[in-house]
Amino acid sequence: MDAGRFYLSGQRLNASGASLCYEAPQTVTAIFRSIKSLQATQDGGSSSASRFTSFGPACLISWLGILRHMQLSLKPPAIACKLFASVEAIGVAWFMIRSDIDMLRATTSPRDAEDWGTPAYYHRLYSSIAIVSLLAILVVIPNRWLVFSRTVFGPSLIIALLPLCLSLFLICNEFHVFSEKFFETLEGSVVMILLSAPWPLSLILSRVRLRRGETFTYA
Repeated sequence: MDAGRFYLSGQRLNASGASLCYEAPQTVTAIFRSIKSLQATQDGGSSSASRFTSFGPACLISWLGILRHMQLSLKPPAIACKLFASVEAIGVAWFMIRSDIDMLRATTSPRDAEDWGTPAYYHRLYSSIAIVSLLAILVVIPNRWLVFSRTVFGPSLIIALLPLCLSLFLICNEFHVFSEKFFETLEGSVVMILLSAPWPLSLILSRVRLRRGETFTYA
């Protein structure tokens, strides 16, 4: 009897081991099938297992795609702001320098020029031409030369913010006429801000792109 019971127990153990050996590969196969279904979701598959995956690797991959799209979306506004600021700077410099040259060649006293003919008059006009030319050159220079280091980016951003600060200062000085000419003052204020904001905004966007490891030529 003891020998028979021992034989039956051995048979049961062998059967249990065989079932475990059979079920283990099936479990591994099921795991691999689940991984493949998640990969199918990434590749655009439409399996029933991947349709109801609301979290996990598939969700992470989708979020990474959104972040990648946001990263790439900084390029168009940076280039647009840079081009707008460059065209604006060239146009303003052309008109202002031409006006200053005409005032230098004037044979009679221009309007509102009480110091005409004095050294201070010529010094003021030459300084205006030099400042406008320098600002135009700085605006046209590619941003990659102005944001590659903190030492260069800091002064460049401060210079770029000067026109915007001047616009805000003029708007604050004209704040008392808002009640009398609200729409005219508001329209002029918006135009001044829109004309002076693209240059510093393009520098900031280019600096962010540089910190992200992007390479660019102009902006």
